[in-house]
Amino acid sequence: MVAIKEKIPLDPFASHFALTGALKHYGRVKKMGLPDRYRLFFRAIQTEEYKAIFVLWLGYPRKQGDKNDCYKAFTKMVERGDFPNSLDALILDSQED
Repeated sequence: MVAIKEKIPLDPFASHFALTGALKHYGRVKKMGLPDRYRLFFRAIQTEEYKAIFVLWLGYPRKQGDKNDCYKAFTKMVERGDFPNSLDALILDSQED
C-alpha cells in the first residue's frame, strides 16, 4: 500500500494526516490506495534517537454522523487506553503475542 510504504514515512506529521481533539497525537490516511471511505489510523513518534510509525487500526467504511462512524470508534479505543502512549510501551505491545 502506497500510504504505508511511501506517504506516511515521508512526513508522518503532515497536516493532511493530522487529527484534532482527543485524537491530536494520532494520524489518519484516507484514499492513497485505501478503498473509498476507509481510514487507516496510526501513531508517529519521533525522538532524537528514533522515528517510529505504528499502524494501529484500519477503520471500516466511514459514515459521518453514524453511531458506528470509524472516527467515533477509534476515539473510544483511544479514550479506553487501548493503545500505549509511549514509544517503549508501543514497541513492547507490538512485540507481544
